[in-house]
Amino acid sequence: MKRPDNSITFDDREKSECCLADSIEHQCTENSPYDVEHVRRMEEEFGFRPYRSCPQQALRLVEYILEGFKVKRKTMGVFFYVAKAFDRVWHAGLIHKLYQLELPDRLILLIHHYISNRHFSFRLDNTYSSMKPIRVGVPQVSTLSPLLYSAYVNDIPRPSTGVQLALFADDTAFYLRSNSIGNIFPMLQRTIDELTQLLRLWRIDVNQD
Repeated sequence: MKRPDNSITFDDREKSECCLADSIEHQCTENSPYDVEHVRRMEEEFGFRPYRSCPQQALRLVEYILEGFKVKRKTMGVFFYVAKAFDRVWHAGLIHKLYQLELPDRLILLIHHYISNRHFSFRLDNTYSSMKPIRVGVPQVSTLSPLLYSAYVNDIPRPSTGVQLALFADDTAFYLRSNSIGNIFPMLQRTIDELTQLLRLWRIDVNQD
């Protein structure tokens, strides 16, 4: 597969999408009551946020494990990786969650227009397939897409059994420490079952590999 040629200019559709994405991102990040930083985001969520990158999230887990060592407790964790995260975002579900976050109607309409009415085609040699609609997903090349994906998974429930939650981009981890592995198993399993129901509801697939 060839790399994209940077010398090729965007067509009108691509230019309009870039301008629209820039406009939405500006409205999302300008200093206003609807600033993205003021939207309730999970404390356990790292990635797509300033000063909350992968090393900081990993450090949380390491510190938790080390604290367990001090009191002779074992730590067990389960890790999930969402398959094709940006490509599988359910449009209707995303719009519903944006309304739940109480974003302005005008901004939600802009986002809806941005992710809708998109099409794709395949090329084999010099032959192109017919255009097909893109019914799910957000554009991966846009700086806005990480914010949209973050909003889409922002309602993962915190476990009620003492299990710890960690989110980074499209990765999710649950971990717990105890003096007995046997005590950890049922609590983690209950948490996994709760997460499975949520993933099915919002059409999110976990990578099985």
